[in-house]
Amino acid sequence: MSIRQTVVRFLFVLGVALILGPTLVAAQATPEASPISGDRIQLGADWILSQEAADGGWIGFNGTSDAGTTIDAVLALAAARNAGATVDLTNAQTFLEANGAAYAQTGSGAAAKLTMAVVAMGLDGRNFAGIDPLGLATADYNIDTKLYGNGVYDTGLVLLAYGSLGRSAPGVIIDSLDKLQISDGSWAF
Repeated sequence: MSIRQTVVRFLFVLGVALILGPTLVAAQATPEASPISGDRIQLGADWILSQEAADGGWIGFNGTSDAGTTIDAVLALAAARNAGATVDLTNAQTFLEANGAAYAQTGSGAAAKLTMAVVAMGLDGRNFAGIDPLGLATADYNIDTKLYGNGVYDTGLVLLAYGSLGRSAPGVIIDSLDKLQISDGSWAF
């Protein structure tokens, strides 16, 4: 994995944490927390924007613009925007309008990521590019495992998608994840 791809993946995780973190952990916030300065956030956002391809996407592992990588960048940039950075997601939105539906149909996790990106762009996470991204994310529910998609990872993304829409996940999903939690507090994939 290249340094650029590693940075984009890191920024995706950071973006999700910045977008959803206040909602999910508000009760645990420390009064002494000191945020990263706005200048550093703007510099990071500017660097991510400098990697945007002419078609509005970000380059994936195959060397061409990729919806999954673009979603990662959008989430990181939306988090930076929410922290005060100036970002323009217009070209990314256009790219995802053209390519997001095909990506979302590859699985629950992909559809959940698209849901989060759509919401982060200020759009309707239930109606984008002619599809219902959350509907696709939740359609691949396994009645036996009580998880979405291919397991814990996809289910985690679906939970984040529910949260991005301000909705609670079904209790059965939470119960299933609770039962799969390892004694050290983590989950296996």
